[in-house]
Amino acid sequence: MPASSPSHTLTLPHAPSSASLHPTTGDRFVTGAVGDPWVRVYGLVDGNELELYKGHHGPVHTVMYSPDGEMYASGSEDGTIRLWQTTPGKSYGLWQGQTNGNSHS
Repeated sequence: MPASSPSHTLTLPHAPSSASLHPTTGDRFVTGAVGDPWVRVYGLVDGNELELYKGHHGPVHTVMYSPDGEMYASGSEDGTIRLWQTTPGKSYGLWQGQTNGNSHS
């Protein structure tokens, strides 16, 4: 099988720790970055920052659009997961993780 090559390459001002392409429009993607608590949405074609949101108090390690593209989730080192509406792009919900170090199975 021949090696594949990227069809498109962007250089972003903040190195992403995670990225998710919008599942229905394919024209934008959301990122989280290890170095800051911001969630950013970029245009796929030109890499321009379209939206910028802060809701976490620690670096954002993971982001993912919902299958219908109506919202996306972000997970942070601060132990929280936030749901964001893609329109109008505000925080939809907050879930706080356990902070006492105990785990149950």
